[in-house]
Amino acid sequence: MAPDALALRRTPDGVTRSIFTKTLWDGRRSLVVWCVAIAAVGAVYGGFWPSMNSPEMQKAIAAYPRALMEALNYDDVATAAGYVGSAVFGLLAAVLLLVFGLGAGARLVAGDEEAGTLDLVLSHPVSRTRVALERFGAVALQMALMATCLGIALVLLIGPADLEGVSAG
Repeated sequence: MAPDALALRRTPDGVTRSIFTKTLWDGRRSLVVWCVAIAAVGAVYGGFWPSMNSPEMQKAIAAYPRALMEALNYDDVATAAGYVGSAVFGLLAAVLLLVFGLGAGARLVAGDEEAGTLDLVLSHPVSRTRVALERFGAVALQMALMATCLGIALVLLIGPADLEGVSAG
């Protein structure tokens, strides 16, 4: 039997780990990589604000078609808060969190099925609903942690990138 096969396994001190904590434990490495990556992308895009704030760039943005600006949610890109909201939160963070969520969601059941351990997981005295809900909760927590890392990166960038009007709130 593979060591990761059991949804509820006993730790050395005899405590049974829940499906929720096992899912978090199994995804700890990828969570760290995703947090670093999303914080780096947010910091890079947030760092572009000084160049976006130049008169030449503002003139170029004003020349864009109105429909394109609305489609990209760039209506208020002339302010630092509008730029961060549109470019980072409105586009990049949403896409990256969506990619993570889709991959993690597909792995919740298909990962065990592909490894051949789904029967073993579901043979424990837990309902399928509990398995699904606890795994969903773990993925939701991971996504919240990723969003928190992005927020921390942007708050740290407020001073260096001159992001006036952007706050932790």
